[in-house]
Amino acid sequence: MADGLQERTLAVKGMHCASCAQRVETALRGVAGVDEAAVNFATRSAHVAGGAGFEELARAVKAAGYELAPMQADGGAGEERAALGSARLSFLLSAVLTVPVMLTMVPGLAEAAPWLAGWGAAILTTLVLAGPGRGFFVRAARQALRLHSNMDTLVALGAGAAWLFSAMTLLEHGAGHAYFESAAVIVTLVLLGRWFEERARFAAGTRCAG
Repeated sequence: MADGLQERTLAVKGMHCASCAQRVETALRGVAGVDEAAVNFATRSAHVAGGAGFEELARAVKAAGYELAPMQADGGAGEERAALGSARLSFLLSAVLTVPVMLTMVPGLAEAAPWLAGWGAAILTTLVLAGPGRGFFVRAARQALRLHSNMDTLVALGAGAAWLFSAMTLLEHGAGHAYFESAAVIVTLVLLGRWFEERARFAAGTRCAG
């Protein structure tokens, strides 16, 4: 390789779907001095070849809404373990809050416990969206400011629209026409998928390390 050129593998933080990886790759390729850039969503890493410095690369990735960091000596196993634990906790918390909301769909229960089908469901669903589901809305907002969209955008729009419609309906017509369970289930199911994804990634990394 010519003098001044180098190849390096860097960690990419904040990616949650394949479109995120594509956006980071596009940002890296737009940096002056980069001859080649390839981003791997599965390993959350970027392989970059060229003479561009780390600061320039990091600024470009940050402008796209993500974070670039040196690859750790352990290949990021510690961060992967922490991400797995966080994904598991987020799903379990969301599931615990969502189950009572789902019970409002049981025939007769809504009539027997109108407080649960109404304000109870509203409060629990709000906790799901503001707690374990908060990341979807934060990341979607950041992408929107950059006129971009990704999987977080779809989740935020779906869950947010269901919550807003249900809240307005609850205020105007009462609990019988609200659909808070839709918003809660959207977030919970996606969090379940993220947990499975982190488990698969961690297991694959453990097998490779072994």
